[in-house]
Amino acid sequence: ASTNRKRYVPPPPPAAPADALVFGCGYLGRRVAARWRAAGRRVSAVTRRNAAEMRALGLEPIVADVTDPVTLTALPRAGTVLY
Repeated sequence: ASTNRKRYVPPPPPAAPADALVFGCGYLGRRVAARWRAAGRRVSAVTRRNAAEMRALGLEPIVADVTDPVTLTALPRAGTVLY
């Protein structure tokens, strides 16, 4: 006899911690970004011209200018934003 039992499908694993996005990597932004990186988070940093420096800090640089909306069209999704 055949049974119509549904097969158990386990739930997906919990999502990874939300990524973070930092606008302005001056004194405060760099220190917060460093703490997030130390906690294992992937951190993107919006910078006008210091991409190599941000990369050297372990951040994912995004060259953009908050005063120019056209440059902000490719921002990544982030669960946490520091501005």
